[in-house]
Amino acid sequence: GDDAFDVLDRICSCDLYLQDAQMRFALLLDEQGHAVADLYVCRDDEDYIVLAEGISREALVDRFRNGNARVDVRDLGDDYDMISLHGPFAWEFLAEFAGPDVIGQPYLSLCHLDGMVCFRGGKTGEYGYDLLIPKQEVASVREKMADVGLAFDLAHVSLEAVDACSFENWFFNARKEGQLGLGPLELGLQWRVSYAKEYHGSSALASRRREGAKQRSVCAVSRLSLPTSAEVVSPAGVVVGRVLRSE
Repeated sequence: GDDAFDVLDRICSCDLYLQDAQMRFALLLDEQGHAVADLYVCRDDEDYIVLAEGISREALVDRFRNGNARVDVRDLGDDYDMISLHGPFAWEFLAEFAGPDVIGQPYLSLCHLDGMVCFRGGKTGEYGYDLLIPKQEVASVREKMADVGLAFDLAHVSLEAVDACSFENWFFNARKEGQLGLGPLELGLQWRVSYAKEYHGSSALASRRREGAKQRSVCAVSRLSLPTSAEVVSPAGVVVGRVLRSE
């Protein structure tokens, strides 16, 4: 609708000047400036599609509506399912499955493929595509994927497996470290936020930025098996941090 840009701009952390078919990473912040959801914001002609992780569908829709009767928010999860493809040969498989046009699809873009919407993003360090498919077509799509996928060793994997690949490549996971009450400064996600506009949580974030980050998340590889929330102690016996997540 006509107000779609204004509604998104007051909620999403990034600048939203997108051309048609472009996507952008963003965050959803709480009042304290903490990251609570991981977003892809996608422009589809005059509409916007938001893909979110770390927040329930109902909570996300309520956040966008925010009591504004002029806002028309459609929960696509009622009529569509999502199938994700990840891996070094995902592009080759998708070209065989949906046609060669997808080979040239740029990173962070969307396209329409025979009733489906294909989002090229990826959070595993390899090629990644998310396919938005009408529910009544999902069974036939899966069957065709299985047939085409025989030549590519296509396999079903769990969300935990995808999360492990994502973690190894240091992608932000809103369902993991995104639930620990940390903000873009601590998570190294300032590239996803704008300090030139106002949006939900921006005042708190700007205040924390002026004070300076007291903590910073880093990725480390260790031979030790450290449980989540364990303290990290220096040789001098000083606590220098804590384990946010370990795999």
